[in-house]
Amino acid sequence: MAAFIIGTGRHLPQQVMTNSDLEALLETSAEWIFKNTGIRTRRWAEATTATSDLAVGAVQEAIQKSGLRLEDVDYLIAGTMTPDHQVPGIGPIIQAKLGLRHIPCLDVRTACCNPLYGFEIASALVESHRANHVLIVGAEIQSIGLKLTPDARDVSSVFGDGAGACLVARSQRPGAIHLIDIQLFTDGKFVRDLAVLAPGTGNGTRWYEEDPRYHELYYPVMNGRTVILHAARKISDAGQSLLQRNSLSAQDIDLVIPHQANANLLLAIGRQLDIPEKKIVSVLEWCGNTSSASILIALDWAYEQQLISSGNRILFLAFGAGFAWGAALGKVQ
Repeated sequence: MAAFIIGTGRHLPQQVMTNSDLEALLETSAEWIFKNTGIRTRRWAEATTATSDLAVGAVQEAIQKSGLRLEDVDYLIAGTMTPDHQVPGIGPIIQAKLGLRHIPCLDVRTACCNPLYGFEIASALVESHRANHVLIVGAEIQSIGLKLTPDARDVSSVFGDGAGACLVARSQRPGAIHLIDIQLFTDGKFVRDLAVLAPGTGNGTRWYEEDPRYHELYYPVMNGRTVILHAARKISDAGQSLLQRNSLSAQDIDLVIPHQANANLLLAIGRQLDIPEKKIVSVLEWCGNTSSASILIALDWAYEQQLISSGNRILFLAFGAGFAWGAALGKVQ
C-alpha cells in the first residue's frame, strides 16, 4: 500500500510586518535583519485572531484543492507551538470550527518538525487501513509571544504567523506526491537550547509563577550557535541517510522543500548535500519562519508556482525544538 499527498493549502494573516517596522523595536536595521535571516517581510496576526483560525483557513483551501469534502476526512493531525489554549490541544478546536464529524484529533509537539511527524503518522494510518483521508495542519501565531526588545533581535526578527495544510490519502491522482520513505530523529539533551520554558512543571513552584524572575521563561529562547551547528549537520545527515536507504544520490532529487528557518541554514544544507540553490524552495523572504507551518506553506507555494511536475523526486527536510529532525522522500505522480 502507499500514501499520497493529494491537496495542499495555506492561510496567512493580512498584516505585513517589514524589517523597517522592526528597526525601532529591536534597535537594529532592516539591512541587518535581511543579511542575517534572508527575510524582508513576515505576517503577523491581528489581536482577535487565534491560531486555530489560521488553521481553518488553510484546511479549507486544502480540501477544495483535493476535491474531497470535509466529511471525507477521518483523522486530523495538528501541529503548533502556539495553541489557542494550553489545554486542550488545537486539534479539537479546529475540528469544531470546521464542523468535522467525531474523528480522532491528534496534536503533535515537535515544533518545526511537525509536518514530517504528520507525514509519518498519516502514512502509517493510511497504509494500515486505519484511515482513508488524513488531514495534516501546521499553524502558528508566534508574534504574540515575541520579546520585542534589542536583546531578543536574533529571535524576534525571524518569526512570522501562518498556517499550512495537506491531505494524505491511499488513492493517488495526477500531481499527487507519493510519500516513499520518512526518517525521524530526536536528541533530548538540547531541550533548553530551543524552547519556550513556561508555563510548565519544570519552573518554580507553580504552573504560572508570579515571581518576576520567571517572566523571561515565557519568551522563546534560542542558543543560536548551538542550533545552527546542529541543524545544518543533522538535517544534511538525515537527508543523505534517506537517499542512501533508497539507492539515490543528490543528483536524483529535483526539489528540496525544507523547514524555512533562515536563508543561511538553507544555503548550508544545499552545500552539504551538494544540491544547487535553484532546487531549494524558499518562501522566507516574504513569509519568515512560520515553524510548524513552514514546510506546508512552502509545499503549497511550490504547487502554485508550478515548480512540481510529474516524475519529480522531492526531499523534505526539517529541524526543530527537542531537538527533533528528519527527512521525507516523495515522488510526484
